Amino acid sequence: MKPLFALVLAFGAALAYAQQSATAPATGAIKHACEKPDPPGRLASDTQKKVFDRTFKKYKECIQKFIEDQQTVAKAASEASKIAYDEYNDFVTEYNKSIAKE
Repeated sequence: MKPLFALVLAFGAALAYAQQSATAPATGAIKHACEKPDPPGRLASDTQKKVFDRTFKKYKECIQKFIEDQQTVAKAASEASKIAYDEYNDFVTEYNKSIAKE
């Protein structure tokens, strides 16, 4: 009985250490730094409309880049969580097999 208790205690300590060493999840949403253009009014000159078109295009490109970057980060986080999940399941499976042999 004592070896099993020691094993469970060691496992608990290892799990507590792993939880402390894990990166804390981010809180709150990340906001983009893209600047919205001011739409010209109906009476705007052609020059003002052209300036708006250029700044609108830059705004659109900035938003698209932000979205792509965030999707890349989300994909990496999803893959990391899957790896951790699989690692844990493999460990528990091996642990259960070792107990069954005793």
